[in-house]
Amino acid sequence: MHFQSPRTFRMWRYGVGHSQLLLRALPENTESTDLDLHFEGVAAVQLGTRYVAPRLRLADRHERATLRTLAQTGAGPRHVAIAIESEAGTGLVLCRRVRVLRNVLGASGDTERSETLWSHPPGQFQDAPLTEAVWSELSGPVRAAIAQCDAERLELERSRVAQRLRPTITDAVYSVAHYVASWERLVRRLEPGREKSEDLYVISAYSNDLDSRDSLEQVMTALPAEAREGPLGRHLSALDVRFDAATVPDPERSLRPWVRPSKEKPESDLGEWWKRKPVREPWD
Repeated sequence: MHFQSPRTFRMWRYGVGHSQLLLRALPENTESTDLDLHFEGVAAVQLGTRYVAPRLRLADRHERATLRTLAQTGAGPRHVAIAIESEAGTGLVLCRRVRVLRNVLGASGDTERSETLWSHPPGQFQDAPLTEAVWSELSGPVRAAIAQCDAERLELERSRVAQRLRPTITDAVYSVAHYVASWERLVRRLEPGREKSEDLYVISAYSNDLDSRDSLEQVMTALPAEAREGPLGRHLSALDVRFDAATVPDPERSLRPWVRPSKEKPESDLGEWWKRKPVREPWD
């Protein structure tokens, strides 16, 4: 993983509430484009205000430990630690995704369109090979139904950020594929015999993963029967079986002080995944 730009980027906007960080390189000379380093799902930062010809790389163990301390319990699933190296200083960001965007500007100076030049993680199916394989088997009608769900989710995510940032968000972060891949990653993380991953995983991330499973349940209900009965539904059922095998019933709700659903529901209405606990605790 490596990206380097000859331009100078400056801190442009950091929305703590929406976990969005934007570093921007304005047009130089007669150029009609600017460049953005757009960090999504930000859990921790250690940054300056200006980076000359920055180089992005994955953080080393020491840098990850620094971000771990800064994040405390704020990190979610699949966060990646990014280090920024520059003539003007260094920086660290713990986020779900970073993208380099080239924005084409109109006569008024507003963004007319954006294109992604580079991103990390490189794909939504990272560490979820079974989900990636299932996606290649989906029929046209199921793909269309999923695309409609993702389009609705994209509009919701855009509505939660400033107007100027909306053109830079071209794909829903919490897409249907994201939900399914996240569930596979959690199951793989929980299963006995697997070493703990090097990426940061705290107990609040487990709540987020269970919340994602709730969202996936709603999505599957909205999709056509072909999706529930075909490869996607069978894949989800198989993951649920593996989740059950890697967890045990928790009638005392021993995790409830730390692991709680984001939406208030009667205990009887919660999915079964909220009523179990891992045999092997995956959090750091």
